[in-house]
Amino acid sequence: MSKVNLKTNELGQLQIELLKLLWKRGTATVQELLNEWPHANPPAYVTILTVLRRLEKRGFLAHEVQGRAFVYRPLVGEHEVKGDLLGDLVKRLFGSPTNLVSGLLSDQGLTLSEVGHIRRLVEQKEVELRQAVAH
Repeated sequence: MSKVNLKTNELGQLQIELLKLLWKRGTATVQELLNEWPHANPPAYVTILTVLRRLEKRGFLAHEVQGRAFVYRPLVGEHEVKGDLLGDLVKRLFGSPTNLVSGLLSDQGLTLSEVGHIRRLVEQKEVELRQAVAH
């Protein structure tokens, strides 16, 4: 998966939903994406086709022709796109990762289990950072 300037912060919800389905499947036709649409009231066939073509033009997808169908596949990884989107959100909305975490802890109805999980993730990251400094 290549790293290019994809402007992930400009992705709309429908584009993200289609990418998520393609990451899960690996490849798919428009009809296969429609058949697996995770929400009630899926978009029209032509709408999905148009969005896929735009994603391809922007470098997120590629397609191969199989018979009469176009089979789409992602060119960028889920981790890359999520990381870019999260980084943009942190920068534009919160200013720093600390402000994001502070907001999560103070404003959200977190369960004790979720707080424990967050603590373990923070501790794990701390170990990784200490090991990186040691090397």
